[in-house]
Amino acid sequence: MMSGAQREGEQIALAQQDQITLVQEQLFKIETHAAILAVESQDQADDLAALERQMADLWALSGVPAPTEAEIMAAEPSVAIEVTETEVAIIQAQIPDLSASFSIPTGDGDWATFVQETHTYINTRGIDIERDPFQQLLKPHQIANVHRRFQADFGAAPWDRWDSAAVATAVLVGTLVDYFIVATPLGGDFKGQKDQRGSLVTAWLRELSEAIYDDETPKNGLEQWLHELVERAEDAAKVPYDISINSKEDGINISGLRPAMHRVMSPGHDPILGLVFGVIDILRNTCTLIDDKGVINVIERSGEATTTDPLEALVTVLLHMFSDVFTSTGLPAPFMSVLQTLNIDSGISLKEDGPSVTVTNVVRYMYAHGYDLRHFATTTLSPAIAELLIRSFHAVRGLGSDSEVDVAGIGGRMKLAKMLALSHGLLASTNIMKTALYGWNPTAFNFAQFMVFGNSLFGMLKVAQERDDLISDRLTSGWEQLMAQTAVGQTAG
Repeated sequence: MMSGAQREGEQIALAQQDQITLVQEQLFKIETHAAILAVESQDQADDLAALERQMADLWALSGVPAPTEAEIMAAEPSVAIEVTETEVAIIQAQIPDLSASFSIPTGDGDWATFVQETHTYINTRGIDIERDPFQQLLKPHQIANVHRRFQADFGAAPWDRWDSAAVATAVLVGTLVDYFIVATPLGGDFKGQKDQRGSLVTAWLRELSEAIYDDETPKNGLEQWLHELVERAEDAAKVPYDISINSKEDGINISGLRPAMHRVMSPGHDPILGLVFGVIDILRNTCTLIDDKGVINVIERSGEATTTDPLEALVTVLLHMFSDVFTSTGLPAPFMSVLQTLNIDSGISLKEDGPSVTVTNVVRYMYAHGYDLRHFATTTLSPAIAELLIRSFHAVRGLGSDSEVDVAGIGGRMKLAKMLALSHGLLASTNIMKTALYGWNPTAFNFAQFMVFGNSLFGMLKVAQERDDLISDRLTSGWEQLMAQTAVGQTAG
């Protein structure tokens, strides 16, 4: 945002430019009049010289000696040849008015007075201070030069066909990964579509989790070590928000609560939100649950809180998440729990020819059909591959190239941010197409892709803000240099 001093400086510059223009016009008038006077004076001098020669000839012909200069100066002029008042008025009327019709603000050495006088001058002269001052202060070729320098220092690096090809390749590869590898968590039938593709990656992660968590499954050394850590975490990280069934004795009656759904209903189990809700529940000895109507319920647990230390509570939350992540239902994907509060029509039906259901029910359906943290990890493959391709292309192409040399590398960074945002935006669009091809099965939706797309937009805005800050710093620095030069000039004067 422009400071008050900069705004005042622009207005003063506009006023002074107007003053310079007026002074130049006044000087032109004076110079023109002086030139006319010079010509007329020369003509008069020529006429007087000719007249003197004629008088000398007349005196010579008459034989009468010519009067001396002293006699001429001592002679009394005749009243008949004196200039009358009327003739004086006529002569004065023919003299152009060369007086200045404006006053230049001085302020008498006081800045505030000078600014006020300048504002008065601007209003009197009708100077437009709303239009871009650079367009008024600079000539067209100067503006063009400024624009070229701005683009060289702060503009995004230009795109070419290779950049477009890189984006297209990233989108194509990401789309294929999303459709064939990410697919859906478990596959199966959905609204008449038989044997929808299930993700092999998610299936492998679930098998690995089972091998780690299940007591009966044979394990290698690493799996056995993780199994023992999980058992220790289960024993050490008991939390008040781990309610899985309703209980009349404890006064717990939450609609939709059951063991397979309790983690998605509890914000304390959210991989990100749990760092807040889980800690709060532990410190308050409460259990926060979101029922199948999207209503948030806070249940007071019996007894005292196990700790009052936020750091200890945070460690307990992390250990509890670790103990749950390898279970059959696993942890929910980030932010899935809070989405349940959107108890509005989603426009999606979960049964063939069935009615559309609420967002709350869509989220519960997704979690019940395998859309947990493991499948969320699988969904990150699509944006991660696109990110890797774009960043690698940009880095390799920038090696040994001086085409993107600018202030703080902002042009290249802006270009990269735009390439990433475009790639992730197109991938988000293709994921919607994928979901449609899967019969609008909500488990085909790629949460990670839309999160990364939002993050890429934020990154682009961040780079744009950095560019604006650089521009502001450059303008401020230039303004300070200008003021310093002005002060030096005034001191020297």
